[in-house]
Amino acid sequence: MPIPLAQGGEFAFVLFQFAKVNGVLGAETVEPLISAVAISMFLTPLMFMAYEKLAISKDDTQLNAREDDPIDHSGHEVILAGFGRLGTDLGRFLISAGVKPVIIDHDSTNVDVLRKLGYEVFYGDITRLDLLEAAGAKEAKLLVITIGDIEKSTTLIELVRKHYPHLKIVVNADDRQASFKLMELNIDHIRRETFGSALALGQDALQQLGVDPYEAYRLARIFRKKDEEMMPELYKWHCEEEHYISHYQQKHAELEALMTRDFDNDELDKAWTAKNPTL
Repeated sequence: MPIPLAQGGEFAFVLFQFAKVNGVLGAETVEPLISAVAISMFLTPLMFMAYEKLAISKDDTQLNAREDDPIDHSGHEVILAGFGRLGTDLGRFLISAGVKPVIIDHDSTNVDVLRKLGYEVFYGDITRLDLLEAAGAKEAKLLVITIGDIEKSTTLIELVRKHYPHLKIVVNADDRQASFKLMELNIDHIRRETFGSALALGQDALQQLGVDPYEAYRLARIFRKKDEEMMPELYKWHCEEEHYISHYQQKHAELEALMTRDFDNDELDKAWTAKNPTL
């Protein structure tokens, strides 16, 4: 499906900003590129919606003829919904930290592979109330959602809010538009799936271009902080394309000015001489 190729991402803004500051690209080139990426990020979710309506959808019963696994795992503190590319790393992290979640995934092939690797993973549709109950939602403290499907995530959140209001929720979002949809549900703990990787790659890219390790780290921290602060403001306009793009460009210009400002703090800079200042 070619639709995902239409969308730019946050990493592009890091590179454009660096190219402009270092004279690789002029402002007359960078500004249209920024606009193009912003428009692509705005339109791609709409393209997905159109694709889903126009394309011939396959029957879920044909795709997933396998019956849900029986689950009887009450007493666990965490339920992890989704054990794909993000959920697997997250699950490994939690297990290594001494937290053993009840893991449920709806990809039968993925479940079988992960079981061979030694993980206790249950196959099933977590948006079913009976399966959620069997997973121990009544006694659990936290639901972590890494499904990667905003519609299913929304359905699951609404189900949990109705039947298990005590259950805390943290959830991933594929992109900015998915984050806005989750914000409509008053979810506070939302993580964009590729945002952290984009910043880490941007930091590596800057260092490979000769930027001081601390300076690259500082720029990544500033970008993360300001982007997170910008999200609630962009959310107000996410349904109005013209206002959204205008506000986005304004906020990005402010971010660029902040990131390119000279900071007179020599002592702090001298403290960061290690190759990896995050350690």
